[in-house]
Amino acid sequence: MTYLKNIIITILLTVLSQTAFGTTWSAAYPYAQKIDGQNVVIKAFPFDPYSGSPMIGVTKVYLNKKLLYTIDKYYRERIFTSNDGQYLVVVHTSNSAGIASYTSFGIEKLNFNQPAIEVFKNGQPFKTFTLKDIVDTTILANNGRFFYWGYNVDFEAFDKAIWNCNYWRKDLTRSDKKECLNGDTTSYCREWIQGCDSLKIFEQEKFVYTNSIYVQDNSLFVLTNQNVVVKLDFATLSVQQIPFDKIVADKKTFNPPKLNRKYKKVKLPDKFDQPNMKDGRSFEKGIADLFGLSVPESKEKETFCVFINYLVLDRNGKCVDFYGTVNDERISEFFSPESLNKEMTEKLNKWVKEQTFETKLIPKGFDGYSFLCIVNLK
Repeated sequence: MTYLKNIIITILLTVLSQTAFGTTWSAAYPYAQKIDGQNVVIKAFPFDPYSGSPMIGVTKVYLNKKLLYTIDKYYRERIFTSNDGQYLVVVHTSNSAGIASYTSFGIEKLNFNQPAIEVFKNGQPFKTFTLKDIVDTTILANNGRFFYWGYNVDFEAFDKAIWNCNYWRKDLTRSDKKECLNGDTTSYCREWIQGCDSLKIFEQEKFVYTNSIYVQDNSLFVLTNQNVVVKLDFATLSVQQIPFDKIVADKKTFNPPKLNRKYKKVKLPDKFDQPNMKDGRSFEKGIADLFGLSVPESKEKETFCVFINYLVLDRNGKCVDFYGTVNDERISEFFSPESLNKEMTEKLNKWVKEQTFETKLIPKGFDGYSFLCIVNLK
């Protein structure tokens, strides 16, 4: 194998890793969640814990400890349900893919038809409200916040005030503080008192921000940065905009039902671990036997390179989903449409989906797992 090829394979592994086990994402773990005042419990399990959201996985919805339905996805973001659990809602207050699209002439256009609120009914996609359905898109296009429409707190604006409060709190003597509280108007007194007052406001704003999406009286409320609250009525599935102060009359007394989520930390396998076959063979040995080939002792002797994009197993070791490709390196050392062996690829995908694997690598508490690897053959 040439030096250049070594570099390419390294890059490919990195790209695959960032696609299926994205290094920009922290590990996702199983969780259970419940909203105050509801008898609905959600239990979610990620199968591909280093990818973004939604990812391969399963979300189970229970009412009074009875399973209502499952969704074949895992959501990192908070998700909400109606009181009877029939409806499940995902709110997208920002769009990581961007909101711009382009015409055939390369002219940028703003696309406000992207989903803002997705509604599932009994586990199936049911209704979607777009950005233009729920917010003022004119404000959205010019708010300078990358089209974020949820409740916003200017954390940077509080930084200096918080610093002043903490600094003078430590630096001032008890006597100095007493004079400040008795009306002393020296600069350090003003900075200390104003900073600590701002700190109280900041803590209050942070609480509103943390609880800015909630379910109450069988309706979903989303506080926005447009001085309105978006309300989704689960009884009618209608959306309306209500002035902010009609819903949050006093931020000091704002105390909506909380969404409580508890994660279960588990040990995850290494990123490129391969599960063994149920018959005891390694996965790469099973693939080699399928094609009447062998696993080379040295990568320099390989003839085919098999890229396993994802191998999804359930808790019983059954293949839930799989996609892999076979590259014929006699045609090209690097993956290309010309070097893709379509016949071998089709045979591989059909065979893997019929196999059963050992489950030792599936983390405790997970309903399944997705594996990523590369297999060399000669």
